[in-house]
Amino acid sequence: MKKNSLTSFASERINQLELEGRYSTAHIYSNALRSFTEFCGTKAVSFQQINRESLKLYYQFLLDHHKKLNTISTYMQSSGPSVFAPAEIIISTSDDGINFKQIDKQEFKVDKEPNFFIKSYTWKGNTSGRYIRYQAHSSNTYGGWIFTDEIIVNRH
Repeated sequence: MKKNSLTSFASERINQLELEGRYSTAHIYSNALRSFTEFCGTKAVSFQQINRESLKLYYQFLLDHHKKLNTISTYMQSSGPSVFAPAEIIISTSDDGINFKQIDKQEFKVDKEPNFFIKSYTWKGNTSGRYIRYQAHSSNTYGGWIFTDEIIVNRH
């Protein structure tokens, strides 16, 4: 494996995530690396193999193999500085970036207690699309800020 390849870089990052106890993120990175390596048809993927054209071909490869989208996101609440979990999450997909189809809507009761927590919200299902619109709306009662750590889109 080449020292300065995508494969070695990603493998080091996956190991670091596992050492930090971030097993879910490491698992997602590992699956993404495995999928892209399979697409490239080689054990080690160099950085030179990643360009606009190869990413377009990889996207088509995923569609051709009937890979579907699902999303996972993480939100934090810390009511002291007015950071609240969302009251509503809406997920939509589109093939053209203009016409979106809503695939999920979740509503949540927002309260100031507990003062601090981190919560993951997950949508699991099967859909496809080139674009994803992910909307998180604040509560009309408390307003404030919404912080998200990451939004992960998996292909299955």
